Amino acid sequence: MISGSHHASYANIPQSAGTAALLLAPYLALSIAGPIGQDFPRVLACLGTAFAVYWAGCVEGRFRLTGAQVLIIGSAARLLLLPMPASDDMHRYLWEGKILGLGFNPYLLAPADPALAPFRDANWALMNHPDIPAIYPPLAQALFFVLAKAGGSDLLFKAAFVCFDLTAYAALRAILHLRSASAADGIEAAAYRIQAQRAGAIYFLNPLLIFEIAGRGHFDSLPVFLNLVFLWSIYARKPWAPALLGFGALAKISSLALAPLLLFQLPLRRAAIWCACLAAVIGAILWSVGSLSTLGMFASRFRFNAAIPSLIDFALPFVDDSGRRLVALIAFAAAGLAGLKWLRGAPPERQALWFMGMLLLFSPTLHPWYLLWALPFAAMTNSRPWLLLTGTTLITYAVYGRAHATGQWMEIPWLRLPEYLPPLFLYLFPAWKRKTLRP
Repeated sequence: MISGSHHASYANIPQSAGTAALLLAPYLALSIAGPIGQDFPRVLACLGTAFAVYWAGCVEGRFRLTGAQVLIIGSAARLLLLPMPASDDMHRYLWEGKILGLGFNPYLLAPADPALAPFRDANWALMNHPDIPAIYPPLAQALFFVLAKAGGSDLLFKAAFVCFDLTAYAALRAILHLRSASAADGIEAAAYRIQAQRAGAIYFLNPLLIFEIAGRGHFDSLPVFLNLVFLWSIYARKPWAPALLGFGALAKISSLALAPLLLFQLPLRRAAIWCACLAAVIGAILWSVGSLSTLGMFASRFRFNAAIPSLIDFALPFVDDSGRRLVALIAFAAAGLAGLKWLRGAPPERQALWFMGMLLLFSPTLHPWYLLWALPFAAMTNSRPWLLLTGTTLITYAVYGRAHATGQWMEIPWLRLPEYLPPLFLYLFPAWKRKTLRP
């Protein structure tokens, strides 16, 4: 005789299989779509379908997935996309890893430098901006070097990035476990556990995350993992937590956006000392390898898909470029100070989302995969505007598709409307609703 509990578990098998099929079908279609530029409408249709299913099932909570089911489905989606052609950034990863192995400094020698001419290969021919030296920080370069020594193939690099993706999910679950373990009573702990299951699915099954790491092969899973370990160390009250922030910054300089969390978690004097030490050490490392000039060049020369800087350009057309940059810098500093005032006492993940989000919104360049830096914090806080932005940003792949087809990079300004307006409305509408319902 089958007990009631066993009968229930068997009854859930078809439901789980159907959920898995719904979530995985778009990735199966995407795996045979080819590069973005080869068939952009098909790629966008697959990603749009994947995001619609993800939003209804994970963000809205219609799918009741266990942690094991999330891991299995998410891993299967990533395996389906691993054979996809990577983005052209992969050619730079492979090139710089190779050049490091040959004893050259990619921060000082751009790929087009005549000194490197004897070593040019297929990756060199397909690289973007060959006249610009390396921009990725030393920890990322160390990873490229190791992977190049281990074989140096697209698939190997992507597999390594997916491994960091998996460890980031494990770090996220560890944070959620610590948060539920610190709950004051059993009812609160149970609520945290339910929220943790949902947050894990919202993060790990996000289509932008799966597509950019496993499909297009961006290494941002490394800094995301390090940022989550930093957040875990804050929850665990580890004295060496600030050092982890430094490791994150040496993988992606954007991780420094989380530095204000030290001001919330440590006494002011100790936090100031840590921030000064981190700034000195990271600055010295970047200066010694020669990457500071490239970072400055990237910040001042490149621009794509900017949010707030584009609004400032529109509002102040009579001000020159340097003046508009100054306005943006002042507004960014004001937003940071406001966060320091308003978020004291808030959960660390909400603080992290504010400061990382401000960096993204004020950045002159916002490629879709940059949103992965904020994704885990958006998942933990269930921030629907930010989660929706990871879906609406998919429309900007039209620019990459056109560049692939024509060989010319040209931004499509009107794409910012369908990209940014829906998340902005989702952010403003609940606030308006609360205001109008207030007695």
